[in-house]
Amino acid sequence: RRMSVQEKISSRIGYLGAGLLISAQWTINPSLYILGFILVTVQVAFRKQWNLVALNLNGLVAWLTHFLLG
Repeated sequence: RRMSVQEKISSRIGYLGAGLLISAQWTINPSLYILGFILVTVQVAFRKQWNLVALNLNGLVAWLTHFLLG
């Protein structure tokens, strides 16, 4: 089956988010974590993988709290 344009875009957004999350591990930069979680959440929400959406929102809230209060 061929991927639609929306599936391709969401997949590329997810890859970018995963790359940001990987690079954030070396820099411990909260903004990279926040942007990475947002982009990966876009991909998994498009694919309707709700368990991963919940997991990513948990990480997003944790890093937003760290960024805003820390």
